[in-house]
Amino acid sequence: MTARIARRIVRLLERRGLGLHGDPEEADPLQREQPLLAELYAASVHGRIADGPRAGHRVLTKLKWFARELLIPWNSYMRNGARSE
Repeated sequence: MTARIARRIVRLLERRGLGLHGDPEEADPLQREQPLLAELYAASVHGRIADGPRAGHRVLTKLKWFARELLIPWNSYMRNGARSE
């Protein structure tokens, strides 16, 4: 089953010009025509900040902020003997 899926994926990529013998320039026309927009899309997909002093850093979501600012201090508070009070 896995081999069949792999063959189908290879055929699909070749039909779209993305196979081993495909032209890399043709594979991503957005990169060629609008490189800044392509860079912004790539950063978004990877969850990274695209521009500015924090470029390349991971995006801080509300859940990550909550975990970092509230849960971690609470856990260390509980480990330091707050349960015995």
